[in-house]
Amino acid sequence: MPCETSARSALVEPYDDDLRVEVSQIMAAGGRGVKEAAGKALNGSADEWRRFIDDGQFRPRVLDRGPGVPPTTVTGEYPTARPGQTWH
Repeated sequence: MPCETSARSALVEPYDDDLRVEVSQIMAAGGRGVKEAAGKALNGSADEWRRFIDDGQFRPRVLDRGPGVPPTTVTGEYPTARPGQTWH
């Protein structure tokens, strides 16, 4: 049994390291809100890193952009506003 547990740990740890690196990369590229949220995630467990990557980074990203900046679409392009339309 001890070999089975150590083998399982060896498989999980690199994945956890990958998650931590991904959170760090998002943190480095993000604004103040993203950096704060990523820092909180990095202080937590691997589950918290995954939650940040999957969901927790997006609201801070939008808030970091500030008012008047349109949200990006899935393709990364900015939608075109119609005359008189503003972004909130």
